[in-house]
Amino acid sequence: MRMLMVGAAVGVLLAGPALLSAEEAKAGPNTFSGIKLVDMKARTPEQTVTVTVGKEHVRVLDPVAKTDLKTFAYEGLNVSHSVSNTPPGAAGSPESAQTQRGEAPTYMGKSERNWLTLQSGGDQAVLRVSSKIYDQLKVALESHGVKIEDTK
Repeated sequence: MRMLMVGAAVGVLLAGPALLSAEEAKAGPNTFSGIKLVDMKARTPEQTVTVTVGKEHVRVLDPVAKTDLKTFAYEGLNVSHSVSNTPPGAAGSPESAQTQRGEAPTYMGKSERNWLTLQSGGDQAVLRVSSKIYDQLKVALESHGVKIEDTK
């Protein structure tokens, strides 16, 4: 009886990692919500998006329309990170964002934020992310061999 129990315990211990990797495979892509796509030249300078780090590429999605706004393959993808109260130059100048008469500029008086610039070929996206989401997104991107360059 003891041998049967020991055998069952060993079997469970050996099968555990196999079951875990099968669960991880089912989990699919990492999805991050509450991220802002920033484009100062657009009608709406900041748009809330969902970013999916999938098996073959990173997708920036419109969560309402459920459509791709940008898609980046991992090969040739350059990602830079900066911390500032204004977006990096790749997003355009904050002064170009439309404001109402008498309103302060978009980022005046704001605290420093995390900015990620994704660039591949001629396509780019500037994302504003919280520090918590940045840490998770960084791990997800690095797991696909994408290096994130810290800039000022």
